[in-house]
This record gives sequence, C-alpha cells and structure tokens, in this order.
Amino acid sequence: MVHNKYWLLSWLESKSIESVDIARKRLCVRDTLEELKEVSARSAKTLGEEGEEERGSTPREFSILAATGTDLSAHLMCTNPTCYRREIDKLFRCAWHYFDSIIVDDAAARLLSRPLDTILRNLDELLRQIDISLYLRKIGAEPLVEFRLKKSPRSQHWRKHAAEVGLIRAPSVADQAIRRLVKRAKVEVINADDAPMVVPKGATPLLVRDKDLSNDFGVLAWGQQPSAIAEAVRKVVAHDVKRLLAVLTADLYSAAQLKCPVGATLPLHREFLMSSCAKESTDQIIFALDLPVFDDVPIETLIKIRADEGDSFRRFRDALRMAAQDRLDATGVRDPSMVAAEIRRDVIDPELRRIDARLRSVSRSLAKKTASMITVGALSTTCGLLAGVAPGLAVLAGITAMCGIAGTSASKNIEEREEVALSDFYFLWDAVTHGKNEK
Repeated sequence: MVHNKYWLLSWLESKSIESVDIARKRLCVRDTLEELKEVSARSAKTLGEEGEEERGSTPREFSILAATGTDLSAHLMCTNPTCYRREIDKLFRCAWHYFDSIIVDDAAARLLSRPLDTILRNLDELLRQIDISLYLRKIGAEPLVEFRLKKSPRSQHWRKHAAEVGLIRAPSVADQAIRRLVKRAKVEVINADDAPMVVPKGATPLLVRDKDLSNDFGVLAWGQQPSAIAEAVRKVVAHDVKRLLAVLTADLYSAAQLKCPVGATLPLHREFLMSSCAKESTDQIIFALDLPVFDDVPIETLIKIRADEGDSFRRFRDALRMAAQDRLDATGVRDPSMVAAEIRRDVIDPELRRIDARLRSVSRSLAKKTASMITVGALSTTCGLLAGVAPGLAVLAGITAMCGIAGTSASKNIEEREEVALSDFYFLWDAVTHGKNEK
C-alpha cells in the first residue's frame, strides 16, 4: 500500500520539531512561518471547484471521507487536547478494521493560506493542527490518513445546496431537530434587560454527540419576556442546526469529487444522511460498526495488529464487506447503525465465539494427549527395566514412545490451529486476544 507522508509532518521532522512547545518557539519567527507557508502552498492537496482534482492522487480503494466534526480540523470539535484526542481515537475505532484511507480536511493548509499577520494572531489554531499531526504519528495512524482541502461550507441558499447533493428531506429533518433541541434548553435568566438575548452556556446543540440528542444544554438569557427568550433560544438552535447541514453538504460535494462515501459520527449528520435519496453503501455501514470488545484496547495497539497481520486482515475485510452487502440487499433498512448492529450480533459475535471455542478445544486436547504421552513413556521405561533391558536402553525406549505420540499430537495441533487461522474472522479474534494481553 503506497503512502505519501503528510507534508506538515515532513516539515516538522526536517526541523526536528517534536512537540507543540518547540513549534511555538520556532513559528514565532516570521521567516520560519513564511517558509512553512511556502511548503504548504506547494504541497497541500486540493479539490477543484468543477470536480477535477488538483495536486492530488486518486484516493485508495478502501477510502472514506470523514465528515466535519471528526475530520481532525477542530471545526465543530472541542479545542481541548484531551477532548480532540478522544475524538481522534473515536474516528479510528470506526475505521481501523476496514479502511485503508480516512480522508480528512487539511486545516493546517487552510490556516496557512491566510495573510502572515492573521496567522500570527491565530497561532494557537495552527499549533493545534501540529499537535494533532504529532499525535497521529505517535499512535501509528499517519499511514491511514489522507489530508485534503475539502470544500468550504456555504450557509446561504442551504436548501438549494442540500437538494443538489441528494438531501431532499433535509429541511423537514432540520425543523424536527430544531423543535426537539429547543425542548432540551435549560434557560437561566441572569438579567432582566429589555433587549432579549441568549448566549449558549457550555456545549451548544452543535456539539451534542449522544445517539438520541437527549443532552440538555444551558443558555444564559437576558430579557423579561418569556416569549422573546424562547424565540431567541430557537434562533440559536436553528443557527447551529443549519450550520451542521451546511458543512455536511460541503462534505458530500467533496466526497462526490473523490468518488468515496462520507463517514459521519455526529447524530444530526446521520439523521440528515438517512434523509438522502442515495442508498446507503457498505462502507457507511461498516463505518457505523461498533466493536465494544476493543473499547479498552489502545488504538495504537489495534493499528499495529492490523499492520502485522496483513493477509488475515484482508480476509476479514472481504468477509465483512460481503456480510454488509448481503444485509443491505436483504433488509432495505435505511439506518447504517441498525444494519451494523445486526452484523455484529448475527455474524461477528458468533464467529468470535466459535473461533475461541475451537482453539480452547484444541488446547485442551493437546494437554490431555501430553499427559497420556508422559504416562506411556513412563510405562515403556518401567516395562523395559522389568524385562531386564539395560537402563539406558529402557529410558531411550520410553523417550521414543513419548516422541512418537508428541510428534503426532503436535502436528495435528498445528494443523488445527492453522485451519482456524484461515477463518475469515480470525483477524478480529487475534486482535481481541492481543488487546487483552496488552492490558
């Protein structure tokens, strides 16, 4: 699998920059920042406005475009390092078991396209992208990521743009989401001013990430009129929901240019995608596949297992794709998460249990044969001594008997294990086992 190193990481390595603190010191020098701007302008992969790619190769076969919110751009993501690293881990847990390439936004190149003074005023944004890049290298995920400058969202004429990418029912879905979220707003009136105004307190609806959008969110309100406050809350929520739709529309445009599916983790994005007139793809179903057995396994361990078990991984991926396609053809269910849950329940979990049971059976069988082998060897030695055979020859006879049984048992044991290892789902079982050993 050919992989081109991300230009930003190449530049960081050439400057021996291994931390955000070092990067901050270096980038405060205008000449260094100008050099980085030039490298970005030469190297960043962009998408042409008319669907033609500029300075970018065709994505790999098993590619998916990460929707905004999980595309490492920090747009719609929490800016706290602990938070966005958790989101990075979440993204790769959706993709490590299937995809060769996760296409994300090249936010660093976007930042560096601004005037130099603007970059210096917003240096923390660039440093955040550097921290994300260094974290990807740390967990071994860089080969699975492809950075592209995605299409920018357009908030104006959002209904028209949504219809152009197939989100025909998006307006009605947006209206339903707005009504649902407004009910979750917890209003705290802090000033009885005449002019009504609402300010989100903490996470806004834009960052609601639970599966049923049931999180409450706080708002600080000014004003005496309850009806005016309610309308102000509705406007805040509507702004967020329409902004979410605008960025998803832009992502769908980019995905169409790259001829790959979109992978979304934000609940509202998934609702909008389900309203699309396009049929769900197997890739979207697999991206939605939740594998709780790996929740406690470090993502760097999972990525390393995948790299080490190439043939086994490819067999598993082919089987997973076939299972997803079969379910897609048979059920007609529109929700990828539901289809993915069925695949896990009906295909993956039983296969893992079957492999585990088979290997345990092989281990028990070998243990029994080993005990039998020791008994037969001892008996042969004893009989030889009782028959008057020289002690050395008697012991040799016993060892010969043991080796004969051991050779046959070990050979059969190896054959059975090799047969199990050829199972389509052995890769996943092996990853689970490695993960438990890593704890």
